[in-house]
Amino acid sequence: MRRLGKLSIHTTRRYKNDDVHSPSKYEIKGKRIVGASPILLPDICVKCGSEEKHGKRVNETLYYGNPLWWLLIFFFNVLAVVFIYLILRKRANVSYFLCDKCRTQLDKRKNINCAVWLVVIAAFVAAVVLGEIISWLFVYILCVSGIITWAISRYPIDVEAYENGKFYLRGFSRSYIDKVRYLAGM
Repeated sequence: MRRLGKLSIHTTRRYKNDDVHSPSKYEIKGKRIVGASPILLPDICVKCGSEEKHGKRVNETLYYGNPLWWLLIFFFNVLAVVFIYLILRKRANVSYFLCDKCRTQLDKRKNINCAVWLVVIAAFVAAVVLGEIISWLFVYILCVSGIITWAISRYPIDVEAYENGKFYLRGFSRSYIDKVRYLAGM
């Protein structure tokens, strides 16, 4: 059992007693959770707020890069800026819980995303072979749909900001935030 902030939770992973490997304390600010990496969240589903014990703990590495990087990529050499971005981005290790229902929905969306990108590849090959403008339009439409399915098949938690060594995490359901506040006595 570990103590995080005012919240006591059972951990599924043992950490050493040093600061580098132990889970950090975190706090709730509005609909955001703020803490330093690694962040170990309680066994409550982050999407629906369910407290059922049958689910899966997700250990994910999230990255934060300043949004101004996209302007640099647009105006300057794309390859050089992407390389610099990959070096300078900040990494947060987050461990959170998803119930079976939410995990199944996420897996279905990921499978649909894979299928769409396979169709995009097949359409691209067909467009190269056919060489007609309508086939390239079809490839473009499929690429846009692939980007949309990729966006909805991502994990629910994301890093919104990084400030003074702390990550601002977003994507939690309202019921999850309320339950964590209740458990922490806030």
